[in-house]
Parts: sequence; structure tokens; C-alpha cells
Amino acid sequence: MKKASKILFLISGILTIIAAVVFMVLSIVYFVIGGTVIGVVEGAIKDIPAELVQTIQDMMKQMGYVDPRAFGEYVIGLGVYFLITFFVAIAAVVLSFICKAKDYRPLPLLIVATVFCGAAWSICGIVGGVLGIVNWAVFERKEVAQKAE
Repeated sequence: MKKASKILFLISGILTIIAAVVFMVLSIVYFVIGGTVIGVVEGAIKDIPAELVQTIQDMMKQMGYVDPRAFGEYVIGLGVYFLITFFVAIAAVVLSFICKAKDYRPLPLLIVATVFCGAAWSICGIVGGVLGIVNWAVFERKEVAQKAE
């Protein structure tokens, strides 16, 4: 179980690096789209033809947004979400590689790594953390208790 947990943490670290890059790119894209929509609606971007402004406003109304500015703010909110998820994914990567590298992994480290992997949507990290926690509960807890005696 310990070896499987370490392998899953390694896979999780690699996949979460890719996910972190995707989260950062999505964050930038959503910030740009939301800022552009708000800029067009507010008139800050003046080089846009009037037909394009009307088209954007019509699209937003068709999507259920009466106020296109509200849609722009929603998209910026998604950008904030992906930015926060990016930072959580970076923490999950670091914790995954720490859990992979250590021979003795204390229970709090495994729990924190599992929680961060869950928050970063890393299924391999969650499974690796659960296997690590089960391994700790079955084998390593006994070793810690024997050393304490």
C-alpha cells in the first residue's frame, strides 16, 4: 500500500503541474474576456465598431444577462476562482512530491496532502492519500506505538 501511495502521489504531482498551468491560462483568459466585455460596455474601448458592441449586448441578453456588465463581472469572478485554484494546485504539487519522497510520512502530512489534492481536483492524489492514511493506520501506527514504549 505504501508503494502504491507513493506512485500515486508522483502521478498526482505531475498531473497537477499540468492542471496548474491550465488553471493559470484559464484565469488569464477569463480576466481578459471579462475586462473586454466591461470595457466595451462602459465605452472605455473606443476602437470597437458600434455593430460589434450591439452584437455583444444582444448575445448577453440571449444568454440571460440583461446587463452585459453583470456578465463581465461573472466572467472575472471565474478568473478569480481559477487563480485561487492555481495556488491550491501549486500547494498540492509540493505536498504530493513531499509525500512521495519521504519514507516515513506522518498522519497530519498525509491528511493535509489529501485535502489539498482534493481541492485541486487531483483524483490520483486523493487515492494516494487515502492509501497512505490506511497504510499509516494499519502498519506505521504500530511502529510509532512500539517506539514510544
